[in-house]
Amino acid sequence: MKAFEDKRKYFFDSWKNKSETEKKAIGAVKKSIKFLFENFPKEKIISVYIKGSFVARDMNENSDVDLVPIVKDQATLNKLKILRDDHRKEIWPVDLLPLSLEDLKNVKGELHSRRNMFLRDLAFHELIYGKEINAKNYQVKSFKEAFEGEIQFTRKFISLYLEGNKEGKYGFSQLVKNVFWLTYSEQKILGKNPPRTWSEMDRFIEDKKHVIHSAFRFRIKSSKNKKLRLAFINRLDKYLNYLENTYVSTYKFVMQWNKTVFDCEWSGDVDFENLPSVNDVHGFVFDDQDRVCIVKWKGDKHWGDLGGRVEKLDKTFEDTFIREVDEEADLDIQDLRRMGYIKYTKKGEKNSSYGVKIVARVKKIKPSTIDPARGEIPQRKFIDPKKIKEYTNGADNWEFQVKKALEILRK
Repeated sequence: MKAFEDKRKYFFDSWKNKSETEKKAIGAVKKSIKFLFENFPKEKIISVYIKGSFVARDMNENSDVDLVPIVKDQATLNKLKILRDDHRKEIWPVDLLPLSLEDLKNVKGELHSRRNMFLRDLAFHELIYGKEINAKNYQVKSFKEAFEGEIQFTRKFISLYLEGNKEGKYGFSQLVKNVFWLTYSEQKILGKNPPRTWSEMDRFIEDKKHVIHSAFRFRIKSSKNKKLRLAFINRLDKYLNYLENTYVSTYKFVMQWNKTVFDCEWSGDVDFENLPSVNDVHGFVFDDQDRVCIVKWKGDKHWGDLGGRVEKLDKTFEDTFIREVDEEADLDIQDLRRMGYIKYTKKGEKNSSYGVKIVARVKKIKPSTIDPARGEIPQRKFIDPKKIKEYTNGADNWEFQVKKALEILRK
């Protein structure tokens, strides 16, 4: 393609008192625009937006610049992503975050949170090329509706970071950045008008124990000290617990059981008697050291929680759990509390079934005996709840459930 000559005036050309960081970023933006149009067909690009700290003039030396090209279709998007990934270092600190018109229409999937935030905050982005996108033409969730997804995404982000994905997409600086937008969304839900810059947000949040203040310190002065980073993550974990207990009523995930795929939805509602059909009662049992009991059956690849189907002689759901825990793990339990339920819907079907969840403490550990339903003695083990994904199938919903169980038990 022929060389691209950029003669346009941009919004940032009129900025006064540009910092050295801004000057470098502006140079990188112009270089990236030139790169984009010299290496990609112009007619395939509908528009290009800039968003984030660059637009708010809130950059520091480690900040990136979010450049969002909007393209026509998914095939074009995939080609642009390959181009970006092959030349990422050349255009840094600019990060190309392309979306297609199909993405903007999609209300499900991994991209949903990002496209929703892009459309919701469109008034704060700057259009630097092409046709203006009208957010009214697309389905956009409110802050409250989208907040649960943001919380779940941050949980997943932490897990990926701790598992070793410490650079790039799941690096520590990105995690710190995510805290800002979590805080921003929470304040919007509370009916407030929070600022969109770090220093102003630090002043805006009066609670000095809020995690945003720790995040702001990392923003000002990055540190690779492992202890400091871990302390920050622990503080963020407590903030997420608070957000989940305050704002999260449902949690959606996908589960596969015996080659059948289910769409699942967690609810914290404990009015089990009003559910249309309860097939089983499962849950978590903790010892006095807050370790959770798991069992593994012969032939199974993974460990699992305790519980089973409701039987006719069971007068309550608690009776079912007491019986199943005794049969499977030979435990006497106490302090039973209801957690919530999971709604299971087979992929492609409309009818749903329900499984309720209960949490309890160990009262007595007895010698292992044969389970009457299965005719075998399962392996029994008490583990640190933080390691639940290592023993189960690794799905995020296990981590969510066991954390929720321990929180309820400790109240």
